[in-house]
Amino acid sequence: MKPAAALTGLQSTGAAVFRWQRFSTGSYRFERTEPREHVLLSVMLAPMQSRAAVGGQQVWDGPIHRGQVRLLQPSQSASWDTRSAFDILHVHLPMPALTAAAQDQGINFAGFRGTHQPLYQNDRVAHLLARQLALSIGDNSRGAREQADLSVQVLIAHLLNSYELSSTQPRVASQGLMDALRYIERHPCEKLCIARLAAIAAMSEFHFAREFKRAFGTSPHAHVLAVRLQRARNALEISGKTVLEVALESGFADSSHFARVFRKAYGISPTDFRQSRQNS
Repeated sequence: MKPAAALTGLQSTGAAVFRWQRFSTGSYRFERTEPREHVLLSVMLAPMQSRAAVGGQQVWDGPIHRGQVRLLQPSQSASWDTRSAFDILHVHLPMPALTAAAQDQGINFAGFRGTHQPLYQNDRVAHLLARQLALSIGDNSRGAREQADLSVQVLIAHLLNSYELSSTQPRVASQGLMDALRYIERHPCEKLCIARLAAIAAMSEFHFAREFKRAFGTSPHAHVLAVRLQRARNALEISGKTVLEVALESGFADSSHFARVFRKAYGISPTDFRQSRQNS
């Protein structure tokens, strides 16, 4: 079975992202038999039924819900069987990238929680980032690859904060940070200054900016900009709105500012990007 979409060799992380989709039913088996040099993150983009095994021992038999995740160590062999349709995002995270990101956070990387007993877990942040990645893969342009690379960097920071083994307790993002993250995703066109986001998170501005960067590996401003650019890209591809309308509805002050930011991020103007997508 070929992936529905793929993006490999991302520049700063070396990660690879694959989307596996099946709309029919019937028996299907996935196997990972050889040792790998990466941690495998699976994110369920749609619910499914599955029976999973690690090292020949069954570890799961039942429903897997939308938004649940699973981490698999490089040395682990694994398989799963299903008769249902599925939509899964696999993110292959190279060990050197995980080790380097951990060092940046002052962590001596020792692996992830949950990988020795691989059950599917609810993870709202990983699901949110997986949805962003799903929009980027399949487009091999420089801008799409940079957008995907940024999402993977945020994802790695989140995994280190939530599942890394060296601390006694996982450092899960607080409810206030999650509220701010969801607000950015749902209202990117609003004026989202640090003061407003900090108020949503019920934190001081300084504490919010520091904790957001610690939890998600990027600043609030950079994440807001990334969400706005992704929204604009999608609108340019599928809508007939003018560049000005796309700019304003994506949270940019005017079309000139939008064009400068878009070109800096993707190496192409919004107008030329739309034309290239129409011609492809």
